[in-house]
Amino acid sequence: MIEDFSDFQNRFFNGSEYSMKASRWLYTKINQTVTASNATGVAVEVFDHAGWDQPSIIVSIPGMSTKTIVVGAHQDSIIRPCYQVPRDYAPGADDNASGVATLIEALRAILRDPDFAQGHVPSTLEFHFYAAEEVGLQGSKQIFDSYSSQGREVKAMLN
Repeated sequence: MIEDFSDFQNRFFNGSEYSMKASRWLYTKINQTVTASNATGVAVEVFDHAGWDQPSIIVSIPGMSTKTIVVGAHQDSIIRPCYQVPRDYAPGADDNASGVATLIEALRAILRDPDFAQGHVPSTLEFHFYAAEEVGLQGSKQIFDSYSSQGREVKAMLN
């Protein structure tokens, strides 16, 4: 998984053809993981952002309440200090393909648990794969601003 995700030349959040290809690849990988689990009610959604191309991806495992626990990692990569040069080589194996791979494996393991797979846990659990982390946590900020405006209650967040 880490090697595959790092094979994209870079995953710079805006203006890079690779960022969109990487996001589509990641979305497919996540959907395959969810489908293979046979879990019920699990949703995989794309969160489109205002201001840039690369979307974030949210996996929601419903619980018995809408109170939500979020686990996140970022999918974008960057080569510093050239923030405006999305063509540079920045595979991001450690920052943060390894975090994305860890999250997908955690998702796979959790969906094997019958209580999670059937929604018999106290809280909703979400896995977030953020765009635009490398430029000031902008992807997660837009998501949590959206949650705040919707009145969503987030109990905890682990990144």
